Amino acid sequence: MKNRSTSNPAAALSTTTTAAASTTSTTTSYRAVIETFVFFVGCLVFSIVTDAITKNVLRQLNLPITLTLAQFGASTICGLVALHLLKLHPPQSLAWPRVQKVTPLMFFQASGFLLSNVSVSAVAVSFMHTVKACESVFTAFLSYVFLKHRYSLGVYGSLLPMILGVMLSSFTELSFTMKGLLSGLGSNVCFSSRSVVSELLFREKLFDDINLYWLMCAGATIMVLPLWMWTDMGVLPGMLAALEGNGGVAVLGQLFLCGVMHFIYNIFSFMILSRTSSLTHVVLHAVRRMLVIYASILYFGNPVQTLNYVGMLLVFAGVFLYAHFRNAQQRSAAKAKDDSSSNNSNDSTANARPVSSKFALDAWLYRNTGKAAESSGKKDDVFQWIATSAGTVRVLCSEPAPSSTTTDTITNPTATPERGNGGIRTRSAAAAASSAAAVKPVLVCVPDGPCVIEHFEGLVKRFQNRYRVVVFDLPGFGLSAPAPSYDHSLQKAAQCIEEVLDALLVERAVLNFTCINGYYALAFAKRCPQRVAGLVLGQTPAPADMRAWTTRVIPRYLSIPYLGQLISYVLRHHLARYWLSVALPSTKVEQQGQQNKNQQFVPHPELAAWQSKAAAALKKGGCNCLASVVQGVDGIDSNTAADAALLTGITAPVVLLWGLKDRSHRPTDPKNFHTLVPHATVCLLPDQGHFPNLENLDALEKALNQLL
Repeated sequence: MKNRSTSNPAAALSTTTTAAASTTSTTTSYRAVIETFVFFVGCLVFSIVTDAITKNVLRQLNLPITLTLAQFGASTICGLVALHLLKLHPPQSLAWPRVQKVTPLMFFQASGFLLSNVSVSAVAVSFMHTVKACESVFTAFLSYVFLKHRYSLGVYGSLLPMILGVMLSSFTELSFTMKGLLSGLGSNVCFSSRSVVSELLFREKLFDDINLYWLMCAGATIMVLPLWMWTDMGVLPGMLAALEGNGGVAVLGQLFLCGVMHFIYNIFSFMILSRTSSLTHVVLHAVRRMLVIYASILYFGNPVQTLNYVGMLLVFAGVFLYAHFRNAQQRSAAKAKDDSSSNNSNDSTANARPVSSKFALDAWLYRNTGKAAESSGKKDDVFQWIATSAGTVRVLCSEPAPSSTTTDTITNPTATPERGNGGIRTRSAAAAASSAAAVKPVLVCVPDGPCVIEHFEGLVKRFQNRYRVVVFDLPGFGLSAPAPSYDHSLQKAAQCIEEVLDALLVERAVLNFTCINGYYALAFAKRCPQRVAGLVLGQTPAPADMRAWTTRVIPRYLSIPYLGQLISYVLRHHLARYWLSVALPSTKVEQQGQQNKNQQFVPHPELAAWQSKAAAALKKGGCNCLASVVQGVDGIDSNTAADAALLTGITAPVVLLWGLKDRSHRPTDPKNFHTLVPHATVCLLPDQGHFPNLENLDALEKALNQLL
């Protein structure tokens, strides 16, 4: 992956990434299981509610086309709000050549749900779901015909129990009608065709899942609308008027609510699919359908005979066998492919670690951050972007790397600098070039969100004559977009810092980090001690004090997985303004004739300017992943073996600048930092707030002189 070209020589430097190499902890595994269970419960609940509302509406208005139009219309509106207004997911281009290729999916989407609603209007919900559970039969047949897929005998054999189960249920179903059976089977044909066409479409990668689902709903709405106008529009007003009391208004409300519930159910289904294997999703989908059948029997009180239950069990036994044999065939094919592939590919993936989707949610929410940055009014002669395993990092350099060094494109973005592994540049080559031409010491700064690179313009001007100043936003803040696998842990952040310095050919530097970023700097200093000439930290307390500060200052909802990420995203502008108003020092003014309890605080004179820079970055699509940072470093403790291995035993000189006017740290004793780094020098600054190494450049200069 190449860097974006700029007029600055520094922008010509190549980028490099390294594969994540850590194992999943037991806690993470438990959380992943709990999160999947929560999504499954949500999917189940909204599915049951949707079916209940659907049946109730059809009992009052036997107009399946009207119901289908309401479901697609509500889903289209919800998707429009989520994609294009709230920007919860980046919308994709709707150019007609792209949309035209999706029209078959729109047709199968409209036909499949319309036939499902026709089936529900004619038979019991439990029987309809029993019929629809054998959708795999049609998928296997159509895949064989159109995709030339060949399955094992076990897969084909698993289809027999499904067919026999549907036949048995049909013979014993008290509410059986041929209309209900045929429409249910027709729905299976439509959805199986949609799956086959989707597989053909995804080879071209025109749309992601969310955009494709919304586009199918929008297209289905347009397709169903003329049919509704022809069949139901004329009779609907009369049927509504015939309902007693306010029944007509209630039914209209139920129609819209049914569409909203259906939309939410599909979103939950996508969340499950995005974090589980296809086998797990098939099994969970089958379990969900079984529970929906049982709930519908209880809710509607449909009489069910024993043979009907036997038929249901046969169908779902076939579904589980189908999933089992499909998974076995896929594993066998994957093993054969791995055996025939080169062993070199195993180096970059052997230690890959699955990450909780709560962090991937930020990558989803801020997916268009990089694109927004490129199209914004940035200074093309100053900034560059570096691809790392943690995400795409925006960097400001006061001057380029040593001019005698040139690098080519990194052809393998998963290669580590140590191994090379397909990459052109290696660390030894970078070190040789850097040591041969380096003139100035390097000062590396990382903003503490919601601060961004632009807040460091004064610092760069102050120190650029003596230092090569490098400033970059960590992924998840500013215009640095996080990767789905970035969990804001000490290990991942330290690795990201290393990759950025590798790309910039920085072999040794002084690190200037603030607050929680100070722990990232310490972790990097422990990881690569030979590359750290010293550390200037600001408002980085001892781990125990940091936990107390988090409990005292950070809103509790930000520590809740998923909910915290969503709230942090929605309130990102507000959180940025509020935090800067608290973090910057304010002046206490006593009014004459007033008691101390009525003292007023005058905001920092540059507060508006600080807030303006943060707001400008957010308006360009910038990140403020506060919740993920809180959750990523939750429970950090130098007394535990894992954290102690990264935070203790630091040999580099350390200076801690501490602003005494930081209202959020009033109870914190900065000298407790010695429990973490005994040899650190603690400098108390009476007039500074939460960003002392940015507010007081004189103090920063003294600290740098002490270190160098």
